[in-house]
Amino acid sequence: MNKTELAKVVAKEVDLTVAQTLSVIDRVVDSIAKAVNDGDTVTIKDFGTFEKVLRQSRTGVGPTGVSWTSEARNVPVFRPGRGFRERIA
Repeated sequence: MNKTELAKVVAKEVDLTVAQTLSVIDRVVDSIAKAVNDGDTVTIKDFGTFEKVLRQSRTGVGPTGVSWTSEARNVPVFRPGRGFRERIA
């Protein structure tokens, strides 16, 4: 399911057009991304938690035997909540 298909499903549940629903989805995603980028943890009860985690640098060896090192960087992480996991299981 892509964003437009999600918006169509949600638009049927609420009294909004697909365009309005797409706008709401975009605003929610932007708000979550901004909060996580600012270092906040976003928790949606029974759905999950979004947060920023520092991935440490590491060294590896490629298939040709050449060694490489990745830099430490921040990555977004999503951990599903209990309610979400129970619905899937």
